[in-house]
Amino acid sequence: MNRSKLLSAVVICTFLVQLFSPFASVTAQPPALRAEIRRGPATGTLPLSFHHVGTFGETGIPYPSDGQENRLNSPGGIILDGSDNVYLAENGGKRLWSLTASGDTIAGFPVGVAGQNTTLGNPVDVALYNGRLWVADWNRLVVYSAGGTTRQEIYDFQNPEPNQPNWFDCAQGLTFDAAGRLYVVQTCGSNNVLLLTISGSFPVYQLTLSRTIGQGSLNNPQQAIHTDLTGSSAALFVSDDNGLKRCTEDSGTGDWACPEIASGFQGRGVGLNPTDHAHLYLVYAGWNGQGVLRCDDFSCVDYIVNLNESPQVLYDPVDVAFDTDGTAFVTDRGDAAVKTFSASDLTH
Repeated sequence: MNRSKLLSAVVICTFLVQLFSPFASVTAQPPALRAEIRRGPATGTLPLSFHHVGTFGETGIPYPSDGQENRLNSPGGIILDGSDNVYLAENGGKRLWSLTASGDTIAGFPVGVAGQNTTLGNPVDVALYNGRLWVADWNRLVVYSAGGTTRQEIYDFQNPEPNQPNWFDCAQGLTFDAAGRLYVVQTCGSNNVLLLTISGSFPVYQLTLSRTIGQGSLNNPQQAIHTDLTGSSAALFVSDDNGLKRCTEDSGTGDWACPEIASGFQGRGVGLNPTDHAHLYLVYAGWNGQGVLRCDDFSCVDYIVNLNESPQVLYDPVDVAFDTDGTAFVTDRGDAAVKTFSASDLTH
């Protein structure tokens, strides 16, 4: 074959590869589409796309006249209730927010409202249980009634072991199991998860330490969630700077083991999707980017990831939660906002 024919063949082959590549149309996407969603292990089919359907918090947040910008300041932990109301810990602004799914402030819940001081020091995560809003506020837990009119501050717990700590050491994450036991993720020097039982009635709850989990095996843990992804075996999933660990309890001894199921990235917030009971969703960051992973009992795959485009969608994601339709709400510390993503069955 002469040189001119060979060159023509190369050009044609290159055109065909670009034409039929599953990512060929990425550059032609409208501005709102800046990433991709992948569901489950790779099957050889084209990846599913998602729609970046909304952003709130960048403007319009009603701060008091204290010189702060009217935008979220380092949004962190997020959770939605069964009515798709959003509860958000604003770490940098030292506030809580009760919002609708579109970002509007809910009247009647006195947190995050202009001019009100919630006296929070470092709110990083939120959890809902039995109609109460629980907040991890670094050296304490704060519990609010359903309307936010009553609150309890919990600085310590009963420790049955003599001469052992009975206070919270950088409380970073909260989750409950089906039995109502509370798990508190601790960073700083502790690097563990406290398993606590609750007694008494709000607003005079008492906490008792049942077990310390992950001591020596967790590296700067961030969040945890207790769930059953298989329908037969519940576990405590803990994110840390090394990835994601699955902690299970020995029913005989009460001891906990935390083997690693995914690594090579910094694990952050963990959330559950009410439309998908077989997986949990994990916010991650690392040398190769940041996004959201979809994980089962044994491994994780990409779910929402930034493509090599500018501007990117996620800058410094922290946590993820889902509404009843499966729309993802991701707090983005780097963009001072909450991003919402709706999956679709349309390919690129």
